[in-house]
Amino acid sequence: MFKPESMSKITVIGTKEMMPLVIEEIHKLKAIHIIEHTKTDDLDICTPLEQANVLSEILIKIRSICSYLKIDLNKKIDQKMLEEYSKHRTDRMHHYKLGGTTKELYLKVVERLERIQEIDNKISEMSEFSKLLKILDPLHLSFDDYFGYRNLSVIIGALKDSSTDVKTAIKGVTRKFQLFEGIYGTQKIIAVFAEKDARTAVVEAISRNGFSEMQIPEKLKNFSGKPSAIIQQFVQEKQKLEIEKTKINGSLQKLSKKWSDFLVINEKILSREIEKAEAPLKFANSLKTFAVSGWVPEAKSGDIAEAVKKATKNKVYIEAKKPDKEEKENAPIKLANPKKVRDFEFFLDLYTLPKYKEIDPTFFIFLTFPFFFGFMLGDIGYGIVSLIAFLLLKRKIKSKLIDVLIFSSFITILFGFVFGEFFGEEAIFGIALPHLINRAHEINNLMIIAVAIGAIHINIGLIAGFINVYNLHGLKSAVMEKFSWIVLEAGAALTALSVLNKISLGVYGIYSGVALMALSAVMLYIAEGAKGIIELPSIFSNMLSYARLMAVGLASVILAVLVNESAKEFFHQGGFYIVAGILLLLVGHGINLLLGIIGPFLHSLRLHYVEFFLKFYEGGGKRYEPFGADKDENQ
Repeated sequence: MFKPESMSKITVIGTKEMMPLVIEEIHKLKAIHIIEHTKTDDLDICTPLEQANVLSEILIKIRSICSYLKIDLNKKIDQKMLEEYSKHRTDRMHHYKLGGTTKELYLKVVERLERIQEIDNKISEMSEFSKLLKILDPLHLSFDDYFGYRNLSVIIGALKDSSTDVKTAIKGVTRKFQLFEGIYGTQKIIAVFAEKDARTAVVEAISRNGFSEMQIPEKLKNFSGKPSAIIQQFVQEKQKLEIEKTKINGSLQKLSKKWSDFLVINEKILSREIEKAEAPLKFANSLKTFAVSGWVPEAKSGDIAEAVKKATKNKVYIEAKKPDKEEKENAPIKLANPKKVRDFEFFLDLYTLPKYKEIDPTFFIFLTFPFFFGFMLGDIGYGIVSLIAFLLLKRKIKSKLIDVLIFSSFITILFGFVFGEFFGEEAIFGIALPHLINRAHEINNLMIIAVAIGAIHINIGLIAGFINVYNLHGLKSAVMEKFSWIVLEAGAALTALSVLNKISLGVYGIYSGVALMALSAVMLYIAEGAKGIIELPSIFSNMLSYARLMAVGLASVILAVLVNESAKEFFHQGGFYIVAGILLLLVGHGINLLLGIIGPFLHSLRLHYVEFFLKFYEGGGKRYEPFGADKDENQ
């Protein structure tokens, strides 16, 4: 529980003819975390198995089809059907047929999707053209009138102000022109037919009056008739295209329904087969032999070795041994916690896993995180509401975090009885709630308790750090690096108690305390150099940081009391104000509860990651991921 599971290193060596059998067996065992071989002068890296490329191509197409058809690859499937398909997984003819079927289906899907894309583009294009045609419609000109002139230039555009008269401006530059005008919204739409030589002059003249020229797309020049008639053509064409698109989408839905299980099953099978086919990329390779090394749980190493020997009929060499000191540094981590404690591994996933020889802090988090959370929120009413909310949320979301928060809500209710609070009230229906300490009136005592909790928590971290350093570097290093902090605390406590006359040692107590603090400084200097001396005050600031246990909780209490008092004022006024008071209670306590969950969660997290972990925890371990196992199986 306090240490990751012990690992053994296993090595399998055999001829290349045996490699497929070995891969098949270790994949089935789902227990060997393969160590990736790095190319050396003596040993190269093996090449993938023969079928790897073929299977990869099929898998890519299957995943593409599933993506196009919106098929969920994580959907549950019939295990009997999966087993039936799995029987043929290594059959080349099956792979050939599967590849042909997949390719044919892929082409069908892509063809339909490309047609849908064409339809969407055409509909979008017609929508843009229709906007332009609606603008031109007030001119009452046929579309044929705009094109086909040798000596005339047609200038089309809009004037910002519908009252603007540009006729005079055009007359100022040419007498040979014809002007057509219409109103579209707040704009005046104009079409000027003038000699080509006068085009530039006409545009410059009308531009002074807020004119913006419009260009007619080339595709529109193929249409004839009034803009309104062309728009109607577009409407009819769009209806036909929408009907065609609906039919295509219907055919895609049919394909999805028909092939869904087939695709999902084969995606799972092929993923496994490709994992096997590409496994040799992690193996060492010589001219005629291969070698693969990996990590297995020590308790299973014997059974695993026997299973591989049996599968290969004793035609491979297998060695299982305990790792040496250097190898232990790289051993993967498999946490070994009881079921209830396992949920709190979430916080290590969020931070980093322990190294192989480090203490696993999950059990400590299991004890202290809900305690800190409950201490800060500490209200029966809030605890009940949050518990119900998280239980309902658990039906929708499967997460270790939800389970952690459910447990923390239970602890919140317990602390609610300790503090005697129910939605900030100290009484229910006039009956005072019993309590051990009143947060609103015993702030100093609460502060002392919070800092004392911090001192205990930090010292647990120092003891864990002592054990870690002892395991890694021996007793001397452990004493200098970790026990020195406990000596410092003892010296500070002895000095403070003597100065305050809490113990009867008098001046000798002060001298003894100062001597212990000086001794701890020397020990830290030997262990860490000047850095250790600079960090001497940090342990006391770390302890004071636990005052947030009191402060966050007190803020929540004060806000709850303010909401309650304000609501009572509304209730006293009667009538509509009663409804307003109820709304105030719901909204006020809702916000306070939300803050009361977020605040304690983040502050509890900080107390563990910063104040607690830094006393003993380095982390940086790599998760144990056995070959053949799904990710969910490793959690």
